[in-house]
Amino acid sequence: MSTRDIVGDALQRAAHDPGLTPELHSLLRERTLLVPVSRVRSTAGGSAASAILLWKDPSDGTAFVPLFSATARLPKGAPPTVTMVWDSLKRLTTVLPRAHFRINPAGPVLYDLSPELAHSVANEKLSSTAPRAAFPAGAEMGLGRPTEDQGRLVAALRSYFARQWASPAVFLYEVHRNVVPAAMPALAIGVVCDFDEAIAAAVAAIVPEAYGGTLPVDITFIGGNPEIGHALVGLGICPIVMARVSPAPQ
Repeated sequence: MSTRDIVGDALQRAAHDPGLTPELHSLLRERTLLVPVSRVRSTAGGSAASAILLWKDPSDGTAFVPLFSATARLPKGAPPTVTMVWDSLKRLTTVLPRAHFRINPAGPVLYDLSPELAHSVANEKLSSTAPRAAFPAGAEMGLGRPTEDQGRLVAALRSYFARQWASPAVFLYEVHRNVVPAAMPALAIGVVCDFDEAIAAAVAAIVPEAYGGTLPVDITFIGGNPEIGHALVGLGICPIVMARVSPAPQ
């Protein structure tokens, strides 16, 4: 097996250019990842079984399955009872259908996979030809791709989050409110975490300087609304900023 970290390299490229995220997803379907397992002895005295280990994020309490793109990405000091095995994302999402996954949680770039996103990636359900906006039956709101050029705004947001110690994933999309006919949509900056006052203030300061469009702008923290992230993924809308837990290079 080649020692080159192909998935890790693709992850870092996609962190700098989210347009390369479909290439990363393709690799995640094609290749295997390292997952920690522990041998658990049967209480009935039989042979031991392998159990996939969960880690817990101390910052928000999220329990997740850690996955690693190469042995070089493994943290040091793993207990001797822990073994790393190669497995596919598709099989893991089958045996752990509600699991939250994080690839390379020790850095240098982390990729967060909610249960919905993990299933979509593993089963190739992300569509690049999805409709621009969608209204579920009876819904008051639909989501869609931005219709204006947001190059300056995207660059400014990436620059801000690149300077932070850690960064949540950030989406840019349009919100179409299904309230009155031909209602004007709004541009939404969706930050995948719970409300953060510092981020809200920083993004609110960026928008007037970097956004030259005509739509009203909403800053939305969607950490507590996973259905929004799921809908964006279903529309093939990729984050403009990817989650990162390590400090940015100076």
